[in-house]
Amino acid sequence: MRAMPTSKTGAASFEELKPVCQILILHEDFTAYSRAVEVCRRVMERFASELDFDIKCWNFIELADPHCARHAAKSAGASDIILLSMDTAETTTELDRWLADSFTARFRPAVRPTEADRRFGIPRPTTGIGFPLPAAR
Repeated sequence: MRAMPTSKTGAASFEELKPVCQILILHEDFTAYSRAVEVCRRVMERFASELDFDIKCWNFIELADPHCARHAAKSAGASDIILLSMDTAETTTELDRWLADSFTARFRPAVRPTEADRRFGIPRPTTGIGFPLPAAR
């Protein structure tokens, strides 16, 4: 008779997997990064039995690079929590631009109404938060 292993070896089933909480940290500098990581550590301790965590971090200066800004925007779109960590209440130019671009991209409709849509009274798409878009020119 062969001895059976007492612990599982192999992949977990879907029922055993915990949901993943995706966190994005946008930070001004290393001090701000350290504070945000401490907040994440406390959240992870509190919810470790219920959730797995995926954390991504971007420095404000990196957001000025279009390639980095695109990746950060994709991360933001998939994130459950977005932490902005900075030493002052004033945001940087890079962060302001990235926030404006990310917001616009996130709520931009996929399709603009056509003249026929307007003529036949087909409702215009909304921004995604319930407000109609301005009429196309």
